[in-house]
Amino acid sequence: MYCAIIGDIVDSRKSKDRQGLQDQFQRVLAAVNQEYDTYFASNLTVTLGDECQGLMNVHHLWYEVIQKIREEMAPARMRFGVGIGQMSTHFEKHTAIGADGQPYWSARQMLDDLKKGRNYRSILYHAGTPEDLLINALLACIETIQSSRTDKQTAAARAMARFNRQETVAHKLGINQSAVSQRLQSARYYEVEEVEKQLIEYLINKKY
Repeated sequence: MYCAIIGDIVDSRKSKDRQGLQDQFQRVLAAVNQEYDTYFASNLTVTLGDECQGLMNVHHLWYEVIQKIREEMAPARMRFGVGIGQMSTHFEKHTAIGADGQPYWSARQMLDDLKKGRNYRSILYHAGTPEDLLINALLACIETIQSSRTDKQTAAARAMARFNRQETVAHKLGINQSAVSQRLQSARYYEVEEVEKQLIEYLINKKY
């Protein structure tokens, strides 16, 4: 059983610096491939200029990987389809092109569904289990909260996720700790953190 991730940059053709955006995309994917090298069966690979795909040999790190890519690609928006299943063909470590199987089929279908759906959704997951609906509902709740954040709240939440200390976030953002605390509360940072924690714990313990 493998986990396929297929993602694309939303409205990349409207970018004023498309070449710069694609160069950034390549750098971000290279960094993620290096950081999670042990867990990729096929490295994240750019396939259509503004699209990428990769294959993981674990089933619980896809959310963490996607969040890493989204954060590093901001303010460009990304969306991702995730699929779990068995591969039908051989695959290569250095590139995620030319292989075929259920994970890729499912991930592609999820990405296609996102392109047809509501704009705030950026992740859809499919493993062919009853829990798919619950996981996608949790993802929708997380994204609904995140999409309602102001720029200042988003910056505070991202900094808190990286440094995990309000004092450090205050120093990085040039504001006092009480302002950080207020922004995190308004952003529902700790509520989202708890939902993400439970989601990841479920994925770690899930048996396919």
